Amino acid sequence: MSIVPAITVICTCYNKGPWIEEVLASILNQKTSFSFDVLVVDDGSSDGSADTIRRIAETNPEKVTALFHEKNQGISSTWKEACPLAQGEWIARCDGDDPWIREDKLQLQMDELNKTGYLWSTTDFDMIDADGKLIEASGFERGIIPLADTYEKMLATKGFTMSSTWVARADILKECTACISPDAADDTFEVQLGLSQRTRLAYLPIATVAYRINHGSDSKPMELEDAKARFEGLRDSQLAYLEKYPEADMEEIARLLIRRDADNDVEIFTRDRRIGALEEELAAVRAERDAAKKAYDEVTNSKRWRLASVFDKKK
Repeated sequence: MSIVPAITVICTCYNKGPWIEEVLASILNQKTSFSFDVLVVDDGSSDGSADTIRRIAETNPEKVTALFHEKNQGISSTWKEACPLAQGEWIARCDGDDPWIREDKLQLQMDELNKTGYLWSTTDFDMIDADGKLIEASGFERGIIPLADTYEKMLATKGFTMSSTWVARADILKECTACISPDAADDTFEVQLGLSQRTRLAYLPIATVAYRINHGSDSKPMELEDAKARFEGLRDSQLAYLEKYPEADMEEIARLLIRRDADNDVEIFTRDRRIGALEEELAAVRAERDAAKKAYDEVTNSKRWRLASVFDKKK
C-alpha cells in the first residue's frame, strides 16, 4: 500500500534547461522527518529540459512523477493542471530555475506552520543572476523587495511573497488555484490574494531559495506587447478582487496606493534625470566628435592644398 506523502513539491518548467537539474537536486536533497514527493511538469520545453526531467524521474521513481506537454500551454494553465494532482496534505512550490539553498527548508517551514497554526508559509530569499552569481542577499529582510504579508498589501502593490518558497495546505491552495483563469496574466497573484483571505502568512526571515533574475521569463517579459498584456492583466485582477472582497480594509488599500504612487513619481523623476544627464553627456561627446572631425578635415585639407601647391610648382 502506498503511503500518502506529507508534502508534494510541485515544480513547473519551461525551457529551464541550464538550471532544472540543479533545482530538482535541491528538492530531492531535503532532509525531513516526514515524507514528500515531487511532481514535475514540463510545459513543452524545446531546450532539452524534458530529457533532464525524464532522466531524473527514471532515477528516482519512488520520489518523482513527471508530466510532459507536447506544446507549451503557459504557466497559469500548467499550474492549474498540476496543483489538483498533488497527493500530499501540504503543497510546496518551486519554479524550474529557483534552486533551494537549504536542505532543511521544508522542515523549517513545517515546524513553523505547526507552531503558528497558519496554513501558508514563505521565507526570505537570495537573488542570483542567470549564471548563479549572487546579486542580493536576503531580499525581504533588507527591503530589496517588500513582503506583501496582508491581503491589502498584495492587492495594492501587486504583491510578492516569493512563490518558490511557498508551503501551503493542499486543500486551500487547490481551492484558490481553481479560481484563477488558465490564461491569467500571472499564475501566483490571484492565488496569493485568495490565500491571504483564508489564512495568515507564516514568514521565516531565513533565505531558503535563490530567486533567479531571468529576463524573458513569464514575470519579466522582454517584449513591449507581452509586458503590456501582463500589466493590464494584473490591473484587471486588482479590479476584480476589489469587488470580490469588499470587506477588505479600503482605507489601508488607499494609503498603500497613495504611498506607492508617490514612490513611483520619485522613481520616474529619478530615471528622467538620469536619462537627461545621459542625453547631455551624449550631446557633449557628439560635439567633441564633430569638433575633432572638423579639425581633422581642416588639417587634411591643408595638407592636400600644400601638396597640390608643391606639384603645381614642379610642373
